[in-house]
Amino acid sequence: MIPFDLIPISPYNGRMREWHLGPGDPLALVLAADFRLTQPDYLNDQIWELDTLSGEPPALALRTTYGLRARSMRLFPSFTEDGKTVIDPAQFAAPILVHHLYPNFLSLTFSPFKGVDVNAEYWITTSQVAAGRLTITNRDIRPHPVKLEWIGQLIPINGQPLSPVQMQSVTVLAGKTENLAPVVFITGGPQPGPGPYPSLLLGVDLTPGSTRTLTWVHAAMNDHQASFEAARRTAARPWDAERGRIEVVNRNQTVDITTGDPDWDAAFTLSQKTAFGLLFP
Repeated sequence: MIPFDLIPISPYNGRMREWHLGPGDPLALVLAADFRLTQPDYLNDQIWELDTLSGEPPALALRTTYGLRARSMRLFPSFTEDGKTVIDPAQFAAPILVHHLYPNFLSLTFSPFKGVDVNAEYWITTSQVAAGRLTITNRDIRPHPVKLEWIGQLIPINGQPLSPVQMQSVTVLAGKTENLAPVVFITGGPQPGPGPYPSLLLGVDLTPGSTRTLTWVHAAMNDHQASFEAARRTAARPWDAERGRIEVVNRNQTVDITTGDPDWDAAFTLSQKTAFGLLFP
């Protein structure tokens, strides 16, 4: 144990620290709208958690209950190549590593197949909208024709599970639970997925060294049209600029505590992340 008065403490300088947190490391991957960057809706604040340990099927799943207005809502990817489908993180060629953690944003990397790297980012933009970006890169010397399914698994209360529907000539997933009408949208012109779970399917043909970036958005308003419009509007926002704004706010308001023990360093950072996520203006 290091005496607390001997721990170097300072504001972050330059870029935020990049972590490499994986299985067995201390993690608290709860995400919510950040009051410093948006106006949270106190009466309808939808809290999410990134989970790799529970659920059926096991998956890298962003999950919520909409404040107990659904039994469960999960969003997760499925990757298929050469007839092999991978959903369970335990079957990934390279494990999940979390690199950046903020109250409303996190980024991580993994490889579903050898030579195929994925950078996944998750961003809670408002109390009713969650978004993400998948950057898929072929690090191999051969092509990788990958099929991506973005799956939405809703177990509703007084409603209907998600299913593919057409809205303004775009295929989305739409469902109903209590007074919410969630819609899941992804860029790239998806088709309904063929798998056992409601999904949006995209072919990602990766030549050696190539990269493909896709943006998905989930919105849960009181009706499907409002949810769809919020999803489309969010997908058009400048992702890199928004991420830069998040990093600046957190760099200026987070204290960097270095103990010499990576687990303690992560715990101190996660405690600050959690604290900011609990605040309202």
